[in-house]
Amino acid sequence: MPEVKSMQGKPKGKGEDIAERKQAEEALRQAAAQWQDTFDAVEDMVMIVDQEHRVVRANQAVSKALPGAKVIGAHCYALIHGTEAPIPNCVSCQTFRSGKATHAEVCEQHLGGRWFDLCAYPIKGKDGTVQEVVHILRDMTERKQSEEALHKREQEFEALVENAPDVISRFDRELRHVYINRAVEREAGLPPEAFIGKTNLEVGTPEDLAAKWNETIKSVFETGQEVTIETRYSTPTGTKYYSNRLAPEFSKDGSVETVLNVSRDITERKQAEEALQESEEKLRVMFQSIN
Repeated sequence: MPEVKSMQGKPKGKGEDIAERKQAEEALRQAAAQWQDTFDAVEDMVMIVDQEHRVVRANQAVSKALPGAKVIGAHCYALIHGTEAPIPNCVSCQTFRSGKATHAEVCEQHLGGRWFDLCAYPIKGKDGTVQEVVHILRDMTERKQSEEALHKREQEFEALVENAPDVISRFDRELRHVYINRAVEREAGLPPEAFIGKTNLEVGTPEDLAAKWNETIKSVFETGQEVTIETRYSTPTGTKYYSNRLAPEFSKDGSVETVLNVSRDITERKQAEEALQESEEKLRVMFQSIN
């Protein structure tokens, strides 16, 4: 057997050899402890599973999510899905076959109907085959609920504005229409598609009226304050009057992102007011004549 020497070239004693081995073991133990601490610090559920889908390692998040369950040695599909075999489109199965990372979003009834982002990452051996898979479950229930709530609000908004008698439109900072409801076709004789991406001037609004619109929209963008204006349009059936309420729509950083406008036909009210004024004027003239 060759003689073991120290760094200085002198033969090692038995005690020195044992001391170095213990130092190496201690360094290895500390490294393993640091790895485990890091592993347990991850808030997502993380499991390492073998080719038989048995859990060989799991972090504390798994134990918290599955209180009382025996995790190590259990099949991952039994723990996560409550099944006796891998589910269709199992991300671990796909990663074992392809050798590539796999991702899927699932609503897991076995875990209380919560939504999870499932990811599987391969751990390959020296021969390049997948020996184990890192299985990560990120709870995305709150995000999904927020998305569903947003979708519901969007559907409600669409149902409301598309069936509203008022013309409802939205303008960007370039004064272009980015949205307008179907009521505009009844009022202007043009479909909503004819307005999208265009300014009021580009859709045929008279220059003086378009200038009034532009000035008002710019004011809302600059001040962040709601403004109401009245406009008058000449149509083949006569003059029509509208009350237009323009309100700012804010982005997350607090700046005005778009301007929402609601235009209400007030022609009958204006005609009634004009008729009343005309009647009052006739009475005034009559009384003056009598006097």
